[in-house]
Amino acid sequence: MSKVLRFEITDKCNLNCEMCWSTNWKHEDMEMNTIKKIIEDFSRHEKNGIVVLTSREPLLSKNFESTLDLCTKLGLDIKILTNGTLLNDHFCNIITSYNVSFVGISLHGNREKHDSIVNVKGAFQKTIDGIKKLNFYKQKNSKENLEIRITSVISKDLINSVDEIVNIASMLNVDIRLQHIMWHSEETKIKNKFVLKQEFNYDDNIIDGFPSKCPIDVAEIKELIRIFKYKAKEKNVDLQIYPNLTDAELCEWYADKSDVNIQNQKKFCDHCSTSIRLRANGKVSLCQYIDKEIGDLKVSNLDEVIYNNIEYKNICNKLENGELYPICYRCCHCRNDLLVENKKNYKI
Repeated sequence: MSKVLRFEITDKCNLNCEMCWSTNWKHEDMEMNTIKKIIEDFSRHEKNGIVVLTSREPLLSKNFESTLDLCTKLGLDIKILTNGTLLNDHFCNIITSYNVSFVGISLHGNREKHDSIVNVKGAFQKTIDGIKKLNFYKQKNSKENLEIRITSVISKDLINSVDEIVNIASMLNVDIRLQHIMWHSEETKIKNKFVLKQEFNYDDNIIDGFPSKCPIDVAEIKELIRIFKYKAKEKNVDLQIYPNLTDAELCEWYADKSDVNIQNQKKFCDHCSTSIRLRANGKVSLCQYIDKEIGDLKVSNLDEVIYNNIEYKNICNKLENGELYPICYRCCHCRNDLLVENKKNYKI
């Protein structure tokens, strides 16, 4: 299975989402000569590799098109995660002219709720207009296999937006991903920081960016999912729930109590061993939510940082064998794809 390069070619963003844990980054672009060096190195190792251009907002990178062009020439599959507000004619034409197979676009609720969450008035309409334009260029440039998917994170207010989101998806012929909210109790936050400090001797405060209290009741979650499934089926919209939890797992995920039960579950994670998380400053971190530095690709290469890195391999082996960190137990990546009894290949 080929690795996924989760590449932050910039850490700039034009929104200020209330749940974003990356608002304190330096807001810098990676230079094209560094991007070229890294992607060519990745292509040598992963002939059928996937490059995900991800957070914060990749369309703000001055090297966005050059990166798409390079990946396409090297035969790499490209996936883009965006807030959608910058999807004008120029960007939509670019995206549908290269080897892009997937575009994920964030939509957090109806007009009022979405604009409130991202703290930018008019963002909702810009996102809708962007999706329309992307669909237009998908048809114009004969990119029938391009998957466009709206991503909505579960919240208490989302139930009031179900009809609007499903209707938008149906009207624009796009799919929906409904994602469970990641939250961690104060107990888990303290434990996670202690464990990472003990093992790696560094201070990792990413977990502090997540809610400390369960923000929604389990009964409300079940009702929200039921309505989404019913409406999506009615409108013939593909709905992906991420992670797709059983009723028992839902209760544990959203139970506002001690994390003892959830951390006694038998799970493992191969996300780190199948993905390379690259920041805009060139640093490779262990994963999206653990900022342990594995190496610096500005001054090194993938052989040294990933493929021949004994420390990195040992950490990956521990995670695959079920030795998880406290933050892992409510991680959408771990819960969805990596249950011992239901292991699947990672899906973007």
